Amino acid sequence: MVRADDRSTRTRWIANGLVVGIPSLALTWLMILFAEAVARDGKNPPFVDWIVHGSAVGRVFAGQALFEARQLSGTYFLPDTVPAGYAYPPASVLPLIPFSGTLLGLVAWLALNIGVFLSGLWAALRRDLGDRTVVPFAFVLLGLMFFLPFASGVISANANLANAGVYAWCWAIGRAEGRIGLVAGLAAIVKVFPGALVLWPTGRARRESLVLAIGVAVGLTVVSLPLVGLQSWMDFPVAISNALLSCGEGRYSVPCALQPLLGTGVAKLAAIALGGLVLIAALRTRNDRLAFVLFGVAMLVPVPDMHPHYWLIAYVAAVVLIGGLLASRRRPDDQATQTSVH
Repeated sequence: MVRADDRSTRTRWIANGLVVGIPSLALTWLMILFAEAVARDGKNPPFVDWIVHGSAVGRVFAGQALFEARQLSGTYFLPDTVPAGYAYPPASVLPLIPFSGTLLGLVAWLALNIGVFLSGLWAALRRDLGDRTVVPFAFVLLGLMFFLPFASGVISANANLANAGVYAWCWAIGRAEGRIGLVAGLAAIVKVFPGALVLWPTGRARRESLVLAIGVAVGLTVVSLPLVGLQSWMDFPVAISNALLSCGEGRYSVPCALQPLLGTGVAKLAAIALGGLVLIAALRTRNDRLAFVLFGVAMLVPVPDMHPHYWLIAYVAAVVLIGGLLASRRRPDDQATQTSVH
């Protein structure tokens, strides 16, 4: 005989599964349709960033230069160098090796990025809402169905999905834990801007985060040197400084806005300085939720080419803000319930 408590628990799990599962299936179907549209468009192949990473891994294993010759000889537009161009720290090649070259590697790469992103959103909401997370999370998934940057991140297989997820996990973990430095250090090796998240913890936890991040970054750099060579590290700043801003076509950024006034090089440096000022403001504010949003702004301001998937950072910040509003509205109800019970 099935007890009433068991039946109630089973019903609740089924309901939760439907609330989260149906939007997830719809989201997956939308991604498939979007992938087909991208393939027909022909401008960039689906999963282009994964292709770029795989090409870099193949070159270094073949003893070839990591950066394309035209990246080092003069100014260029990065999209024109696909797939042979590269715009990431040389040590990033090492953690990308397991995901390169095969269909299984692509599936693993997408699963990792999407998993980190969605789990981060869930964990960030759960910190504020506890057991009442399921329905709001379903709406978060529904929102992603109509949020082009998510589709852009999945179809391009860009690491910004995971970076946005790490950002969300910062809120979920809180500021009293330094372990975020492990992941932030790794993320900074793949893409530089998430390195700002090592400063999210406070007090002793921040020092722990910095030590862990530096350890990961230095460790990966040293271990990768026999593979990528010292010359790649000398070429990296040259390749980055030679890159022109690819503005327009839906890509708007602070460097693009400053370029007509300051020129390309100074505009990049000014955006980095502005991002640093926002980061300082984030570190000085006493409101954790406001600080969290400012961390997101600080990461986005210096980005030279604001492809749509960078706005996943803004989506995470919006979810955390909405989670705070929902939590504040429910607290009086909880207090009233507790008073009536007692």
